[in-house]
Amino acid sequence: KSDRVLLKILNAPWMIEWFEKNYEAKIVTILRHPAAQALSVLRQGWDFPVKAYIERASELEHFFSPRQIDLIRSAANGNDKWKIAIADWIITSHPLRNFGAEGVIRIKYEDIVYDPEIFVENKLVKELQLNDRDAMLNSIGNPSGSSIMSEDHIKTAIQKRSIEKLIWGWGAFVDREMAINAQKTLDFFEVTEYSFGV
Repeated sequence: KSDRVLLKILNAPWMIEWFEKNYEAKIVTILRHPAAQALSVLRQGWDFPVKAYIERASELEHFFSPRQIDLIRSAANGNDKWKIAIADWIITSHPLRNFGAEGVIRIKYEDIVYDPEIFVENKLVKELQLNDRDAMLNSIGNPSGSSIMSEDHIKTAIQKRSIEKLIWGWGAFVDREMAINAQKTLDFFEVTEYSFGV
């Protein structure tokens, strides 16, 4: 029996503050490593919200320095899809990483994969008061509906719980130069949640 409404909001993370101000909503944010997210977007051929955000750069001035906005604008207007994808992650992850309202539940995809039992107990049961542990664990163990867009090796990794492939599989598609450039961007924006290990 449903006792709540769940809104899954994609590509509009900057609306978090609006929802928090206007509704008695429990905010749950989820992040994934920028490489994994960037490669997924590139593989699907999707466009990047960063282009829309940078057209309204004045709205970002409260959150980023002029030099940071210039770097994002340069990447967004360039031809290097990898740089655009990393810049997109920076912009779209910022409110997920920094929204400061009390009670925000922050989740990393990698934590769900590493230890679903702890994730279910600490986040879903304790913080969201969801009680059907078995159903939730079973759901986590199965590819989601969106996995139809995933490559076969990812679907297999989900089913077999091949944690290393799910977490670090992006490493096979990111060369050293890509990793170094992406890490410089993360450092420039003082991102501490993730790194490229270079």
